[in-house]
Amino acid sequence: MTPSAAATEFVNLNGLNPATAVVDTCASDASLCTNPPRKLVRVTASMLVSFVFLPVIGLDSVTIHANAISEAASLDLVVVIDTSSSMAFDNADPAMRDPNQCNPVRQCHPFEEVRAAAEDLAQHLYYPYDRMALVTFATDPVDQLDLSGGTSLPVVLSALEAMRVTPLPPCPGYPPNPSGCTNTNTSGGLLMAGDQFGRFKRDEALWVVVLLSDGGANAAKDASGNPICPGSQSAADWVEPFCRDPISATRHISSDPLYDADDAARDAADWVGCPEPGQAQPASCGHVAPGGQGAVLFTIGLGNEVTDNTACDSTVWGGLTPAGQCEPDLGEKLLRYVAAAGDDGDPATDPCAQTAVGSSCGNYYYAPTGGDLFKIFETIASRIFTRLTH
Repeated sequence: MTPSAAATEFVNLNGLNPATAVVDTCASDASLCTNPPRKLVRVTASMLVSFVFLPVIGLDSVTIHANAISEAASLDLVVVIDTSSSMAFDNADPAMRDPNQCNPVRQCHPFEEVRAAAEDLAQHLYYPYDRMALVTFATDPVDQLDLSGGTSLPVVLSALEAMRVTPLPPCPGYPPNPSGCTNTNTSGGLLMAGDQFGRFKRDEALWVVVLLSDGGANAAKDASGNPICPGSQSAADWVEPFCRDPISATRHISSDPLYDADDAARDAADWVGCPEPGQAQPASCGHVAPGGQGAVLFTIGLGNEVTDNTACDSTVWGGLTPAGQCEPDLGEKLLRYVAAAGDDGDPATDPCAQTAVGSSCGNYYYAPTGGDLFKIFETIASRIFTRLTH
């Protein structure tokens, strides 16, 4: 909502019609321009007041005026989008499920629906006071646009238009070793997103991350850039679902030999969502020392693989996955965890704990198809800006 519309709505809601409100920002009044930019808004309201008794002395009415300057909270938004090869798997034509074929003609689906919904979200921001960064992730995260550059709608839209689905990397070690073969590095995307706030810090801004993925984490890298994929040919980590435990309840610390891609993604979520240093830290944030980034996290799970991963079907993968030893909703469990870490800074408080699989809850949204994304992004935008005005 524009400042003018917000002021007019306020006047109307308070029953002050036929009052008029004139709203000035830096765009209309240079005295409101600051460096660095601040969201200063001046509202000047006027109203014709009719008198009851004064007409006897010739005073029928008078116009009263009032004005005030206020500052709205700025928004630093980082949109994190999964660009793994499965983002082209909704094409009816099998040949067009190859990113090398569908990218040039812009026919990668559901990826094109993701792009369109993200562009719609970008148009809700009030630049340059709000800023938007873009991070994509597949085998590695990519800083497509950082917060210092995302200060105008044309620049943000250009970055979104430049996104592409990432083809699967070559994997000479597989079979049997899938290390480096997988391309849903959720932890990398989250870490790069959280780093935006440290590199381009604005204490006065609300920090928000919106993460979209179409499945569970199956790739991660350590501080040296080596793939995190524990196990062996006979271990669950080397059969589908690759590079992660088949059961979400198993959580390991980074020094544990069984530390996997899912563990890394949850650790990254804790760092992005847990309170900043100097603030009270929930017990669930105890391993994030001395604190996190304190950002608000929203997550979106897109498609059936989030809730019903075919990797858990022993008949699909030639019996590689032992029957009954894999949770098909591993992807949704992870995305719900990330959302729980970022709704109140405490990963242990989960609004989705009693919610059925495939349902939106808390800061998590489930989109069965790409066509559902517009409504979800609109809802998230509404929630973000409601937060800004409270």
